[in-house]
Amino acid sequence: MAHPIFPSIKDNEHSLRKRTKGQRFHINGPDQIRPSNFADALKNIYFKEALVDFIIDDWANDYMAPFIGSKTILVNYLQCYQYKVCKGKVQRTPELSLACPGHEEADTKIVFHVCHLTSDAHVTIRCSDTDILIIMLANMNSIQTDLQISMHVGTGNNQKFINVTKLSQSLGLDLCSALSAFHAMTGCDFNSAFYRKGKRKPFQILRKSPTYIKALCDISNLPNCNLDQLFATLEEYVCRLYAFTRVNDINVARVMTFTKSYGNNDDCNPLNLQKRIDGSLFPPCKAELQQHFLRTAYIAHLWSHAHRAMPTDLLPTEYGWEESEEKYYFKWFTGDQLPLSITSITNLDMNPHEDDETENDGVCDISIDNCDDDSDAKEDYS
Repeated sequence: MAHPIFPSIKDNEHSLRKRTKGQRFHINGPDQIRPSNFADALKNIYFKEALVDFIIDDWANDYMAPFIGSKTILVNYLQCYQYKVCKGKVQRTPELSLACPGHEEADTKIVFHVCHLTSDAHVTIRCSDTDILIIMLANMNSIQTDLQISMHVGTGNNQKFINVTKLSQSLGLDLCSALSAFHAMTGCDFNSAFYRKGKRKPFQILRKSPTYIKALCDISNLPNCNLDQLFATLEEYVCRLYAFTRVNDINVARVMTFTKSYGNNDDCNPLNLQKRIDGSLFPPCKAELQQHFLRTAYIAHLWSHAHRAMPTDLLPTEYGWEESEEKYYFKWFTGDQLPLSITSITNLDMNPHEDDETENDGVCDISIDNCDDDSDAKEDYS
């Protein structure tokens, strides 16, 4: 179970989902009438805390024995508790070795538990969350026992099982390690996405390039990595997402996108555009992309170390967030919002030389109209 940490790098997503610190709530017992709108109540962080506290205490009562049966149940919140039935009595004991208060999200706690299993087993993760699949794949090399891991996703007629162990073997260790940064960079609950780029095409480009795979693997090794060098490689990768095969500078790609879509031949009135400008078609500028990469590095570092009780000790304010009123907000860019002069953005080399093109293993065969809006990310990685 997740427990709230304030401030949180997920504050932006909480705001979009209208999750707030609402009215304080206390649950007295199992006979208490639940809120009439339970879905809205779950958006109240205080209610979720009270609900988890109630479950932890209530499951220790002996009348829960028939429900627990022969199973061993672990509930991980601020501490980890084990529930077992012995001679009709429920026994609740703390499992100190599995306590991981440094994990904010249930996603990483699930992976933490799997990585700390001490005997060979078949493990089924029941969820419908792409993040958990990505985090699990990124931590497969931290599993010490012979585990066969699968994910049970969907409901009703849409249920299916994903063989995570077989998928990791098919993708390979390097690509699995790169998935944390890839998923964070192309859009997740903690980070923004590239508009209308989805996951499928970026993954196809990534899969064909060992250079990009290595960069996304290395970026999670904070603080022991050369971020400037990695950012240059990933800037090139983003240019490929926007179908620029010979341009490695994202600001040049922005100008070329504008020129292709809105440029006119009227030298006397160059700003006389024939159609409205759609800013969503443009790649992000370099200042924005750098902050995006910093957030990507932090998230990838957090997910790649989900097997640890304390996955990270880094400060989000040093990696693309800023704190205000006990919340983290995206730090979109540094420096001036507008250029100092027109010439500073127009005097760019718009005709890169032929030898500027880097070797990309055939990844440049995509069109400018790429608009994949893939929602089923689990299919994208298969």
